[in-house]
Parts: sequence; C-alpha cells; structure tokens
Amino acid sequence: MKRFSQSKLALATGLAILVFGIKLYFVQPKLVYLWLIGIALGFVLYRSGICFAAAYQNLFLFRNYSLARAVILMIIISLAGISLLQAHAHFHGQVIPGRFHSFGLHTVVGGFLFGLGMVLAGGCAAGSLQRIGEGFIIFIPVLIAVMVGSTFGAYHFSWWKRNFITHEPVFLPDVFGWINSILAAIIILTSIYFITLILEKKFFTAKEWQKWRKKS
Repeated sequence: MKRFSQSKLALATGLAILVFGIKLYFVQPKLVYLWLIGIALGFVLYRSGICFAAAYQNLFLFRNYSLARAVILMIIISLAGISLLQAHAHFHGQVIPGRFHSFGLHTVVGGFLFGLGMVLAGGCAAGSLQRIGEGFIIFIPVLIAVMVGSTFGAYHFSWWKRNFITHEPVFLPDVFGWINSILAAIIILTSIYFITLILEKKFFTAKEWQKWRKKS
C-alpha cells in the first residue's frame, strides 16, 4: 500500500511539474529552462545532502571533512562554469553577469549574521529547504525568517552601500587576467581540498591510536 501511494505521489508530482512547465512556456519560453534547472538542482541537493552549516559544524566539532570537501568541489565546478560565462560575455563586448562589491565591514557583519543564523536554525538555506521537502515542518519558521531577513536586507542595503561600500570592487581578471585568475582560484581550492585529506587522516590516525592505548 505504501509503495502504491508513493507511486501515485511520484506520478502526481511529475504531472504537476509538466503542467507548470507548459504554462511557463506560454508565458516565456526561457522560464522553462530555469524551471528545469531549479528542479535538477533541488534533486541534486536532496540526494547529496549538501548543507553549508553541517559542513562547518562537522569540520570543527567532529573533524569530519567529507562534507567540506563536497562543498569545495561544488565551488570549483561553479567557479569554472560561472567564469566561462563571464569570460564569454567579456570577450564579446557584453555586460559581465554578476554583482561585484568591495570588501569591508559590511562583509564581516553579513558573514557573522549569516553564520549565526545557520547555527541557530540548524542548517543553511539550502539545508532548510531540503528538510521542509522531507516533511520537517519545524523548519518552516526558518524559511519565514529567511524571507523576512532577505526583505529587510534588500531594503536596508542602500544604507550600507552609502556608508560602507565606498571603494570600487577589485575584479581579479582585470588585475591578473582571466586565465591566471581562474587557474589561481582553482589551484587554491584544490590545495585546500588536499589539506583537508591530510588533516582528516592525521586526526583519525591519532584517534585510533588513543583507542588502541586504552584497550591495551
């Protein structure tokens, strides 16, 4: 009975996705691609269990670097794809996609508030959406708080921009060139990836040694 119910639910979900996609096509064909990309990303996030909050928590509390490495790989792949899109726009005389702002106090404050929110909520924005999709209604207040905070941040951004974002942003491809900047970023991230492997190996080797000493 449970399998039959799940099959009906899967069929209903597939039909809803198809119908909504057809509706978007008649509104604007490009929206269909965004709809499909969103569904694909949601499926990947759900199956992979990616959560930025858990990645940092596991890193410092349990010395488990596996999720952190998954995040690093995701950043490398995203970096390569976004850089190609930006380079294509640059060399064809188009506006480079993305928003660029200078680093400053606003970055530190934003990072602190975001990190504090993740710890209090028990998950990042992506992780909270996953939990809601899995049926954890306790994360619904988290989603509401994210929407309220994002709205307030967008409304208040002009104040931060006027008082703190006063310098021109440094776009690394303008300084070092596209190839050098992309390669440098990938090399740094790859180095961090292998450093986590070394640290994890040392930690678990020492932990296993302590267990052996206690047994002996």
